[in-house]
Amino acid sequence: MLTDLKLHNRSVAIGERINNHVLLRKALHQSDKMALKHNQNVFSIEFSALNYFHPERTRFRYTLEGFNTGWIETDARNRSATYTNLNPGTYVFKVKAAASDGTWDNEETRLVVEVIPPFYATKWAYGIYFILLVLLVFLLTYIIRRRAEMKFLREQEHHEFERMRDLDAMKTRFFTNVSHEFRTPLTLILTPLDKLLKQVSDESIQTQLVMVQRNARRLLNLVNQLLDFRKMEVDKMKLTTSYGDFTRFVKTSFDSFTDLFENQQIEYAFRSDLGTYMTRFDKDKIEKIVFNLLSNAVKFTPNGGRISLEMSRSAPGQAGHAGSFASESYIELRVKDTGIGIAADRLEKVFERFFQSQDSHTVINQGSGIGLSLTSEFVKMHGGTIHAESEAGKGSLFVVRLPLKEEETPDAVEPESSVDAEPAVSVTSEGTGPGQEKPTVLLIEDNEDLRLYLKENLQTKYHILEAGNGAVGWEVALSAQPQLIVSDIMMPGLDGMAFCRKLKQDERTSHIPVILLTARSSEAQKIEGLESGAEDYITKPFNYEILELKIQGLIGLRQSFRKAFAQKFEIKPGEIGITSLDEKFLKKALKVAEKNIGNSEFSVEKMGRELGVSRGHLYNKLVALTGKTPVEFIRIMRLKRAAQYLGKSQMTVSEIAFQVGFNDPKYFSRYFREEFGVVPSEYAKNHKPADNQSDED
Repeated sequence: MLTDLKLHNRSVAIGERINNHVLLRKALHQSDKMALKHNQNVFSIEFSALNYFHPERTRFRYTLEGFNTGWIETDARNRSATYTNLNPGTYVFKVKAAASDGTWDNEETRLVVEVIPPFYATKWAYGIYFILLVLLVFLLTYIIRRRAEMKFLREQEHHEFERMRDLDAMKTRFFTNVSHEFRTPLTLILTPLDKLLKQVSDESIQTQLVMVQRNARRLLNLVNQLLDFRKMEVDKMKLTTSYGDFTRFVKTSFDSFTDLFENQQIEYAFRSDLGTYMTRFDKDKIEKIVFNLLSNAVKFTPNGGRISLEMSRSAPGQAGHAGSFASESYIELRVKDTGIGIAADRLEKVFERFFQSQDSHTVINQGSGIGLSLTSEFVKMHGGTIHAESEAGKGSLFVVRLPLKEEETPDAVEPESSVDAEPAVSVTSEGTGPGQEKPTVLLIEDNEDLRLYLKENLQTKYHILEAGNGAVGWEVALSAQPQLIVSDIMMPGLDGMAFCRKLKQDERTSHIPVILLTARSSEAQKIEGLESGAEDYITKPFNYEILELKIQGLIGLRQSFRKAFAQKFEIKPGEIGITSLDEKFLKKALKVAEKNIGNSEFSVEKMGRELGVSRGHLYNKLVALTGKTPVEFIRIMRLKRAAQYLGKSQMTVSEIAFQVGFNDPKYFSRYFREEFGVVPSEYAKNHKPADNQSDED
């Protein structure tokens, strides 16, 4: 029978509570089951046999089903079984005894031992774990699926964004290209119109022409706004400041609206407290700010209304509504009208791009919806602010505040400069009177109407060649060697920029001056055009008289190069102003001519071969740069060297003639007299040192 239970090597009494748990509620030999907690799994069970004859010979066998794989035999001296670290579960402890004669008793004592698992290892816990696992798998599946969906949505949004951006860029490019295309027809409208206004004396016709001109210029302004908007979209709009009288500039911009005010019977007033206010500002953008605000006021002010522009200067800390000029003074422009006004719920949106009111009676930004948006951007570029105050039916007030500091000492400021400023034009040109050949001008323009218009106006003074694109223009320039080229930029195939670079990089044509005509009006584009090698850059629409004067001036300048060569043979690029490629060509030509100065067999053909150009191109190039033919060029070189010999050597005239490549001394003397005005012997007498002459005496 079972006699004792030890837990952690300590006997357990009946009813004893260990960790709030009673192991034995009755004697062990009377118990058939025992429950242990998971941390009570180190225990010993003692047993004995009711054998009173020779008890020391009693033997025992025991096992713990679920743990031992077989019976364990022991003797009377070791009547206990010890188990440690049993896993949670149910076990059956069995023990039986053998008498002194070795016969084993068939009856065995049994005790069910249950090791209770911890709470986290119970069936309920595993059930919860299973449920949590299922939920976790479901959650992970949901997260993975959701992430995939989000990734797909992001990709879709990205693709949609890219598509919309490409579509927007395509639309903007379309409007930009259309705007560029508008400039050429506007040139064909405004340029002849300017000439007609000077010629027409009939007042009624002149009034109609002025109206056409005003609306054409309004259309040009809308085109410029579209182009400005495009530049703003691609962040290419830059501030180009220059020094000037801000008050006078704004007053001039305001005065340009007086005809429009009077035609619509609008009372107008300009008031300024500034007087002369010298500062630096971007004239183009300030003009557009004033133009857009006044245009907007005129658009929504009925006949008989009032429009005013007021200018004032505020001290630091008086910014009022703006609040952003607490530490500096600013100039305030206030454009006020008595028009239809703006509803309160739309007042903050008038400066948004493409904003258009849906109310036909109170439209703001009617049309493109970019005028006030551009105005706001231009103000911000100057570091200023703009806001609107209005009440529907009573008019509007637009307030612009610009932090422009007055500069009272112009000498301390950089001189005014702007890419838009027209360079000085020389009006001196080659004569085109009777008996004189007209200079040749090549027109490269893909718009046939504009090309025809320019041809008809220029052909009275110039021989005109035409080309419809850069590729054809290149062939014509090579073959005809014109005195000047006027080229459009935006053309199919070889455009104007590429044509100009190709022209200036070729020794055969690098001397030909180029004027570029284009609708591309930004400063960066003008710089690009001039860097391509063009001598000038004119934006469409342009004033024909300015173009004519520039053509005349550039051809006259080229003529002055030739005169400079005739007066002084040694070419100095800084004084004559030719391109580096032309300088290299002339230096090479001088070197070749000097190397062969004593070779009487040296010809134009040989010179062309050494320079790598044909006889025709050599002729055209030297005539264009120096005004001298190749034969004259070689002859002058020889005569100059002969003059050096005559002044320094003791050789005779005949010896010097043969030394510089002349076969006939008489022929040499004749050309020498034509060049220097005296015969060789007289020249030698006048230019030899005095000691040489005394020796001869």
